[in-house]
Amino acid sequence: MKRLFTPSNELEKLICRLFLAFSALLAGISLVIALFYALHQQRAYMDRMIAGSSTWMAELPQTRQMIRNGYPESSTTEMLDLFVASIPDVTGAVIYNTNGVRFYNTSRDADGETYLDGDEIPILHGAAPYITTGYGTLGAQRRSFHAVTDESGKQIGFVMLAVSQARISAANRDIVYLHLFFFVIMIVFCLIMTAIVIRRIRHTLRGNDPDELIRSYTNQDAALNSLAEGLLSVDASGTVTFSNREAGAMLSADGEELRNRSIFDLFPDSSFSRIVRGGQPVLHKPAQISGRRLLISEVPMEYHGIANRSKGGMLVILQDQTETLRLSDELSGARSMMDTMRAFNHEYLNKLHIILGYLQTGDIDSAKQFIINSNLVTSQAIRETANNLRISRLCALVVGKMMHAAELGITLKLVPGSSAAENNLLIPESDLCTIVGNLLENAIDELKKYDFPVREINLGIFFEHDCNIISCEDTGSGIDPKIRERMFEQGVTTKGIGHGTGLHLVHDIAANHRGTIEVESEQGEGTCFTVTFARQNNE
Repeated sequence: MKRLFTPSNELEKLICRLFLAFSALLAGISLVIALFYALHQQRAYMDRMIAGSSTWMAELPQTRQMIRNGYPESSTTEMLDLFVASIPDVTGAVIYNTNGVRFYNTSRDADGETYLDGDEIPILHGAAPYITTGYGTLGAQRRSFHAVTDESGKQIGFVMLAVSQARISAANRDIVYLHLFFFVIMIVFCLIMTAIVIRRIRHTLRGNDPDELIRSYTNQDAALNSLAEGLLSVDASGTVTFSNREAGAMLSADGEELRNRSIFDLFPDSSFSRIVRGGQPVLHKPAQISGRRLLISEVPMEYHGIANRSKGGMLVILQDQTETLRLSDELSGARSMMDTMRAFNHEYLNKLHIILGYLQTGDIDSAKQFIINSNLVTSQAIRETANNLRISRLCALVVGKMMHAAELGITLKLVPGSSAAENNLLIPESDLCTIVGNLLENAIDELKKYDFPVREINLGIFFEHDCNIISCEDTGSGIDPKIRERMFEQGVTTKGIGHGTGLHLVHDIAANHRGTIEVESEQGEGTCFTVTFARQNNE
């Protein structure tokens, strides 16, 4: 019990002082107002009592008769004695005629009689009934004056009824003592409430010292701000309640405060609702925000004492992979370049063998033409392809198709801005190569059939973390309207028996990964295939 009423730390002492001071002030103000009102009511009650009693005595027929007769009557005196005795706290009552002759006095047998000291002058001059505070042989008094009139309304005397001020003060003291008693009761109640508040604080803090908690919070805040990962705490309503410095740097380029913002403002595709309901984390989800490439992990949290998951929250862990992926791209670019160069060397040896064969057979013209066509694929084009396509297998495939197309007098080039990296792949690498290989092979087959003025293929590959786009555009004759609706069916082709499989495979892969294929074709102008895969459709 002693510990319950004894603050053990600065916070509890401050709360105790403030609570007691506020409670005492509030109780004091309330009691002062109540005391003032009670004293005012007590005075008003006394005034009403003596005013009403003096009125009754003045309007009593026996009083008029006694003054008219000019002498006191024993029956009237006895009746007035009984009446005055029935009134509590009255110390004296007198009846005078207008000449100042006293006809009745409650203290007529006492040594010290009540006397008048000028308070009666207004009533003798026809004033309305009034109350004054005067002084006599019995000390200070509260006096009520009332005129006595005959049947015609002419004043023939007056009545004065008095209450000792000492008795009024005694009654007031009783009221003050009563209110002081209630004030003490309220202070005790405030002490009990203070003890309850302190106990509640201790329970909330689980016995920990607030100063220690503040130091611990400061240390944890410094530790969290020193982490390389960004941290966000999200409450049950989806509002961010905490963010460390690194999270602010990742998500707010202008330094805007993250707290009190909705998690959906920061991550529109957040899995917050599903995580809070199901309690299963979502780990290492890639995202690109404010030019940064992030890995986002969302983990459910349950606050202490809360079993209902819908009242919990979520912890978001952000890992910035921008610099790591840049270094990875540089390494994978070097690797892709080496793989491409190996493939180029093999292809180069093959071409040398072909040239050697032409020369040994004496076919000089064919050797010259072959050499001219082979030079159409420059080392610069190969380097650009390797820099843009950081997937080794895909890069080797595209370079090989470039060389094959060049041998046929067809120009195959990457659309400016094309880029592909392994970490952005949304489909298996083998499926990607199947799509690109078949689209390019179809375009090459189309262009080699006729002697078009422009024989060119533009390959566009645009990979982001949430979207993969592959486009292949040729300058051929366009798709025959007769097979346009059925071109993705197995065996449908204009190339003859043994063909009609490539587009069917492309269509199947797109369908398996919930991708889309768009076809634009114009007779005599060419055809463009665009295959798109989106992460939200692929998850």
